[in-house]
Amino acid sequence: MAIIRYVDKGEFSAAFAFGEITKKIFTGEYVGAWLIMLIYGLIVASVLSSCNSRTAIGGFIIAVSSTTVFAQVYAEKH
Repeated sequence: MAIIRYVDKGEFSAAFAFGEITKKIFTGEYVGAWLIMLIYGLIVASVLSSCNSRTAIGGFIIAVSSTTVFAQVYAEKH
């Protein structure tokens, strides 16, 4: 959430506005998105875990997907 806030505000200090960040992360939407992405990540990791290179690809897919979902939650709350 700190990185998303930094990108949104365009100021490095925005990533350290802990009061604003905690207001966003302690919401039902964010916790729900986190749980969904946790399950999604476990599924992707288990499907692609048969080979080391696939694990790296799976990590990239999970990172991009979760950042997208968390950014959407941030945008809805903004």
